[in-house]
Amino acid sequence: MNTEYPTLLKLKLNITGNDFNPDEFTKLINITPTSSNVRGMGVNSRWKPHEWKWCSWRFSTGYKKVFDLDHLTKEFIDIFDEKMDIIHDFLKKNTCEAQISIILKIWHTTIPAVCFTPEFLACIHKI
Repeated sequence: MNTEYPTLLKLKLNITGNDFNPDEFTKLINITPTSSNVRGMGVNSRWKPHEWKWCSWRFSTGYKKVFDLDHLTKEFIDIFDEKMDIIHDFLKKNTCEAQISIILKIWHTTIPAVCFTPEFLACIHKI
């Protein structure tokens, strides 16, 4: 791995919906979010102030110096796998959606691998 200009990867889970309480969701799954908001809450924006148009609960692994995604997906599975049925039921009951994002910071000619293990796919398939 290039240590002078490492590849940085981050995995995020975002739960969004019109009307749900992110604090109640946090208590339900017992996982602290990276951030959350409720609809109507003010947004601190450098462009112009506005309000959130939806509720959301966000979890991020934060950027990690890794060459492939396997490390982050294992971390995600360790945190969320036993909670996926609870999350799935919450999403259906509250008409929410889940989105998983992978964010890459790539330097020069570094080419990270973005592949998914069967364990990770099975975990996210539950929601």
